Amino acid sequence: DMPKIIVDVMPKPEILDRHEAEAEKLTQGAGKELNAIIFELRPVALKPGGLEQSLREYVNGWRRQNPVEVRLLCQGEGRPDPQVQQELVRFVQEALSNVARHSQAGLVEVSLSSSAQELVLSIRDDGRGFEPGLQTEAGFGLHTMRERIQQAGGRFSLESSPEQGTRVTARIPLDKEAHGKTD
Repeated sequence: DMPKIIVDVMPKPEILDRHEAEAEKLTQGAGKELNAIIFELRPVALKPGGLEQSLREYVNGWRRQNPVEVRLLCQGEGRPDPQVQQELVRFVQEALSNVARHSQAGLVEVSLSSSAQELVLSIRDDGRGFEPGLQTEAGFGLHTMRERIQQAGGRFSLESSPEQGTRVTARIPLDKEAHGKTD
């Protein structure tokens, strides 16, 4: 009666199919996340068009990798120095990475505006949001974003609440020498 015992121990085909589908879904998700990580680790090379062009190219690449609608709005002529521009691109990379990993958003807006005195970069999503005081797991990314902006001489702010989305904002003062086109 040995064959009967083996048959009784083997899982039913429908259970095997379900496990196989789940494993395939997990593998695809891991592959997408790995691609996103590799994409984010690339060095930031500022484009000839400066910060605005660099953000456009990054946002367009991010859009192809993520099922979230993203809008980029740019206004103003103020230009920080290249090192600050690099920090701002990294800031956007981290913010969009958080959107992809945590927010479950349908829409994210990246807004860059500048005057002679100040540059403001804001990333807002319509995702699930969170209670900022209770955040621990995404805290490292937010901490890094805050540090980047403070090292660039700016101010960082975070607004979020459950089911209301999240907004991170960087405000960078621009001195008269950093203002204007320097191509």
